[in-house]
Amino acid sequence: MSIADRNFRQQLIVRLGHHLQRALTCFQFTGSRVERSEYLYIEC
Repeated sequence: MSIADRNFRQQLIVRLGHHLQRALTCFQFTGSRVERSEYLYIEC
């Protein structure tokens, strides 16, 4: 595995982590404020 491959993989994992974190916070918000769920989905 080349260094470029390793860097690309690491970047992908980091991006996935950020995406998951964002999705989780969005779900927490929708859970506490269901009436604003549509607005929150647009925000995500």
